Amino acid sequence: MIPAHHVARVIDEMIEAIPDDQLFVHYTGGGRRAYHPKMMLKMILYGYSQKVYSCRGIEKLLQENIPAMWLAAMKQSDFRTLNDFRGQRMKAFMDERFETMIRKLIADNYITMEHYFLDGTKIEAHAN
Repeated sequence: MIPAHHVARVIDEMIEAIPDDQLFVHYTGGGRRAYHPKMMLKMILYGYSQKVYSCRGIEKLLQENIPAMWLAAMKQSDFRTLNDFRGQRMKAFMDERFETMIRKLIADNYITMEHYFLDGTKIEAHAN
């Protein structure tokens, strides 16, 4: 049901290339059984690729979007779990892997840096 060149397949390929030991370093163990970090990372990246940045929006994707369901292996993570994963467990990991992922996307010709725009505008509000 997912076409061969769909963004979900690209994300799946990129995340599966990450060794498990790099992800499990951020888990101390104990407690309830966790969702696999690769599945969680796939969901966060897929949400971002669909311009969905809130954890509640990504949770909704898991319930309604077929590629999202495929990436999550039909598991239903709630927004709190997604937020904890994104904000606490993987914050440092995602920062260090971002450049590596961009370089891989360029090498595989998924993106080019031909037209790169960066907007650093800061606007200050005058409200109380």
